[in-house]
Amino acid sequence: MTEVDPAKLVPERGPRLPPGPRAEGAWDHHRRKLRNGMMRAVAANGYDRAKVADIVREAQVSRRTFYEHFADKQECFLDVYEAATSRLVDAINEAVRDQPYGQHRMLTGMDVYLRAVIGDPELARVLLVEIVRVGPEGMRRRRDAYRQWAEMLARNFTDAEFTAAQWQSLIASVNERVLVALDDEALGDLPEIRGQILDLLDAVLTARRASTPQPRV
Repeated sequence: MTEVDPAKLVPERGPRLPPGPRAEGAWDHHRRKLRNGMMRAVAANGYDRAKVADIVREAQVSRRTFYEHFADKQECFLDVYEAATSRLVDAINEAVRDQPYGQHRMLTGMDVYLRAVIGDPELARVLLVEIVRVGPEGMRRRRDAYRQWAEMLARNFTDAEFTAAQWQSLIASVNERVLVALDDEALGDLPEIRGQILDLLDAVLTARRASTPQPRV
């Protein structure tokens, strides 16, 4: 199975810049630092208790720099969420790009996802738990992310003829299993959890394929 480094799902720090607000690349550099600072602040305090002061301290930038990029904590967190989910989708697409369509292709993509979220409890908490604490906008963003992942699965695995809505339900089931492990502080049992989830998906897909009428020759 393809490996993925969870740390790469949030932009890296980038090279050190010379002092001065007009230094070339300063904008992107500071935004990367703020995203990483947001991740660390939420991991340490939770979304509700994390403050802008925590974010800028973790990012090692000024409060003024924060407000040059984001209107408030919510906007910053949603930016981190969008960046992480987008990079996760890119990682899955890269992993399955050269594989033939079918069950193995889907399971490979799902394995990339599981390695990312199970392999990094902080990332799992941001993607699955803390996004809900943002409120209605956070719930909407999470639904959009699930929908995006479901549409990708529907494109990459056509044999079972699941709709995108059905894939979305399967994704929700997978994430619920990850949440149980997160609550039990059992994400360290990576092989066992991955094995359980992939076996379940394999069984569902095999049953679906068997129940789908085959065209007459």
